[in-house]
Amino acid sequence: MLKKHNKEKKLKGFSLLEIIVTVGILLLFSGIIFPFTITKIKRTQLQSYASEIAADIYFQQQEARNRNQPTGVFLESGQYTLFTGETYATATEKDKKELKKGTYLSSIMLNDGTSIRFEGSSFKPLTYGSFLLSNGRSSVKIEINQEGLVEYE
Repeated sequence: MLKKHNKEKKLKGFSLLEIIVTVGILLLFSGIIFPFTITKIKRTQLQSYASEIAADIYFQQQEARNRNQPTGVFLESGQYTLFTGETYATATEKDKKELKKGTYLSSIMLNDGTSIRFEGSSFKPLTYGSFLLSNGRSSVKIEINQEGLVEYE
């Protein structure tokens, strides 16, 4: 007589408990890593804005030398303005640059007011010092020295 072998098929897969534990571990890791990632992204954006400001300062420095006219950068909390002229008040040309929302300038410590100024015949600034670019969580210090070199950290 032939016997039929009824073998039960074993189902293969993951149990509900294994799936819940795996999802829980992934959520835990993402909860730990996510804040660090966001902070790093914000810091990178701030460095990018600092680079943009440094490029604008260098641009004004070059304009002063090339056009043989005094130029400068007027610093305010939520913006800065590139200008052509002896001072911001007497400037003949002004180009206002708004900072991104939540980003601001603070701790402006220049040797003469809140403007970085360049005379028309030299790369060396008449005004030098430092200021902070901040977004609430972190800050980047932007510095221009007596020789006209701009650095940020």
